[in-house]
Amino acid sequence: MFTVTLNLAMENNAIHLQLSAPAQSLAGFEHRAATGAERAHLADIKQQISLANNIIRFHGTSCLLKDVEINISAIEPSEKAALPRQPQPAPAEHAEIIAGYRFHCQSSEELTSVSLELFRPFAALEKIHAVRLRSSQQGSALLTPSNKTINLR
Repeated sequence: MFTVTLNLAMENNAIHLQLSAPAQSLAGFEHRAATGAERAHLADIKQQISLANNIIRFHGTSCLLKDVEINISAIEPSEKAALPRQPQPAPAEHAEIIAGYRFHCQSSEELTSVSLELFRPFAALEKIHAVRLRSSQQGSALLTPSNKTINLR
């Protein structure tokens, strides 16, 4: 099982989320994409996690997406991708996919919860360890396909 983490930080009306996932949990592999199928799959993953409004739902107030940063460099094709695929040694650490999202909410005080819709497009995900930080409180939650909401109250 892979540990996927989500950090959610709230400051005034700004919300920052960072998702860190072993590449295996989202892509199904941890090596650099080498085949046409792997490259296409990687492009699909990048598109899915870039569409923040499809995978992150705010409850209690409306929030506007300001910025998205996706880092899949650990498994992107290398510059030498034109060469025939060679067996690759297992990585010493998990290759990570990291997605950062920045939102501006109308009123963060009215924000009651955040739901993640990641379990449907990424069926290999079983759990996400979510940590929330706010100036007045902090906490954590274990998200699963049947419990995908972080309560903020």
